[in-house]
Amino acid sequence: MPVPPGIFVIWDGMGLVAKRIEHVPHSEPPRVVLKSLNPEYDSYERSVEEVRVVGRAVWVSRKL
Repeated sequence: MPVPPGIFVIWDGMGLVAKRIEHVPHSEPPRVVLKSLNPEYDSYERSVEEVRVVGRAVWVSRKL
């Protein structure tokens, strides 16, 4: 999994999403929590094997 922490574009087993990735301590098999910056979307867990990092987000644009 990526180090240092940040926002990544990942394949979560269902589609491409931009999420913050956090390790679940002491999980067996290893798991991660995928957290959205948008409060309308809940966090969810996936096994490390299900998650594929496509790249790191380096720029964001949004309508104000």
